[in-house]
Amino acid sequence: MKSYKNGADGSIKIVLSDGFKDEDFENIISQVKDKNLKTLKLDFRNVTYMYSKHIAGLIYLKKFCNEKHIDMVLANVSENVFQLLEITDLMNIFKIEEDYSSYSPDELIKFFLDPEKADFMTEYLAYHYTDEVKKRIHAAIKSDDPILKEYAIITAGKAQDHSIVRDIRNCLQDETAPVVRASALVLGWLNDLQSKDMLIDLLDSEYIDIVEAASISIALMASENDALIIGKLLQSNDDNKRRVAVKSLGLINDDISYNLLIDRYKVEENVSVKALIIRMLSFFKKEGLVDFLVNELSNDSIEIQEAVASALVRLKATDKIENLLKKLDEKNDWLSYFAAKALGELGESRKIIDQLINFYSRAQMHVKIAIVNAIGKIGAKLTDSSKSDLLPFIRKVLNEESDDLRKVALEALINISKENCVVEAIRLLNTDDGWLVRLKCVEILSNLKPAGYEKILKEHIKKEKNRYVIEKIMETI
Repeated sequence: MKSYKNGADGSIKIVLSDGFKDEDFENIISQVKDKNLKTLKLDFRNVTYMYSKHIAGLIYLKKFCNEKHIDMVLANVSENVFQLLEITDLMNIFKIEEDYSSYSPDELIKFFLDPEKADFMTEYLAYHYTDEVKKRIHAAIKSDDPILKEYAIITAGKAQDHSIVRDIRNCLQDETAPVVRASALVLGWLNDLQSKDMLIDLLDSEYIDIVEAASISIALMASENDALIIGKLLQSNDDNKRRVAVKSLGLINDDISYNLLIDRYKVEENVSVKALIIRMLSFFKKEGLVDFLVNELSNDSIEIQEAVASALVRLKATDKIENLLKKLDEKNDWLSYFAAKALGELGESRKIIDQLINFYSRAQMHVKIAIVNAIGKIGAKLTDSSKSDLLPFIRKVLNEESDDLRKVALEALINISKENCVVEAIRLLNTDDGWLVRLKCVEILSNLKPAGYEKILKEHIKKEKNRYVIEKIMETI
């Protein structure tokens, strides 16, 4: 058992050895009891298995830490120890985390071989890119192991290590597709203009991941005619290659890219690709684009309607609110749904709320939910005087049969009147049959923290039957 004091931050890390004994927990207490600690971290990285007889000692140590107001953390817990804590129903009382500071660079790089940790490890090592780590990363890039090579390249890219760019460029000719893909992507991150011709050649690859990585990197380093080069992919019979082209042209974001996307939209037959074009067009600032999008909101495709609504919000198309209000159509419920969602994001006036309320009674259920949600969002932007008379409408919605409607009405009420929201949350917590509504009530009370809310929750938990509501109350009190 080794201990490390982490400077003056009031924390101690203790690395446990495999096969530790019951008295080790008492020794830990003896070691820390006279110290002014904020955090005690037990590192289980060497503990492959823990016997059930040690549970009592661990709980005793946790009790000691609670009494001393010490934050106790279990780090690097193995699967076997996890299982024991789960079986004994102790997962909730311990804070568990990963702590890689105990590992050597060689041990950390081996985590590249773990599919569940590899991506995170690239972030961790890029952030902790010491000379020693850099040396190991360079060695991995030059190695014959394709997995180590792939993630080492990604790490070097995230660390902006330009000293290894030549070796990464050479990896574009690797026999393993993931290595080529990683190299193509990272060369764009490192702005390696010398590799652009090689990247253009990769646009003909049979592997879509390689095509996408190369296309993105070309876009990141784009010069005058690169949009036309990527635009050739729009003529491909492969839907995925056209998707790649659309994303990359959106990234380049020049006049050529805009015209290519508009022209492609007119002839594109794949609805998902058309919706993606709409999303990419929302990154452009072009005259006439908003009018084009408003017209497309009436498209027969729900997927395109959704993309258009999001695009109008991104473009802050507040001058088209009247057009959106006209899209509220009881014969076209999805058009109404997306129009209401956009109005919630763009609207800032009481007039919009009044028109939404007027349409509410004629709307389908999912449209009603969007309307109430929109009223709450617009209400957050209004003065108290201009929204005070909305309470009768909200109370009406709180009496609807749909659990989802009552839930969203509570969410909207927070932005209209916090005081009334608390009153309704307390009432519904005790009377509503829907557990989703009661759960929302608990969330509201725990966030707004009105006087006596803890007592209310403690009383309610005695009669609550739903496990999720009970768990939320336990987290709060």
